[in-house]
Formats: sequence, structure tokens, C-alpha cells
Amino acid sequence: MQEYIAYWKNFSDFSSRTTRRGYWIPVLINAVLSGLLVRMELNSFQSIFSLLSFIPTLSVSVRRLRDAGHTWKWMFINFVPIIGWIWYIILVAQPSEPDDGTPVV
Repeated sequence: MQEYIAYWKNFSDFSSRTTRRGYWIPVLINAVLSGLLVRMELNSFQSIFSLLSFIPTLSVSVRRLRDAGHTWKWMFINFVPIIGWIWYIILVAQPSEPDDGTPVV
């Protein structure tokens, strides 16, 4: 749960790093929450939740890519259908690079 709290607290931090756990916990919790809101036919709440979580998700994605040794520009691979999504998952699932002095959030 600490990872999810850190996800919301560090929504504007695009310069540090995030561990694999710090990335996947919020992503999975957000997916479950969105699925529940859609299942309960609360689409307007799901839309609001998606809008609210967009910037924190973008932030944690940039930090995770940095921690894995990649630049933020690799996020654009998501625009390539199917193969891009698979490649992005491979990128964020890679182990952390050695510490370069950037703080880990």
C-alpha cells in the first residue's frame, strides 16, 4: 500500500526513479479499480478516475523507464498496436540499473 500512496504523493516527480514494485502495484490497483467502476456501470466515475490518474501514471512510467536504464521517449512505443504494448511491458519489467545517484521513490 505504501507504493500506491507514493504513487499519488509523487505525481509531479518526473526526475527520480521507481522500482518495479513501485510501478506495478499502482498500475494493477488502478486497473482493478477501473474495472470495478465499469462493472458497476459507474462509467462517469471511471472517466473521472482515469483523468485524475493520468498524470501520476505518466510520472511513474517515466520514473520506471529511467530506473530500468531507458529514456522517457520509449513511452511512445505504446502507440504501436500490440507489439508496442508488449515491448513496453518488457521495458518496464526489466531489473533496475545500478544507482546513478538519482533518488528512488
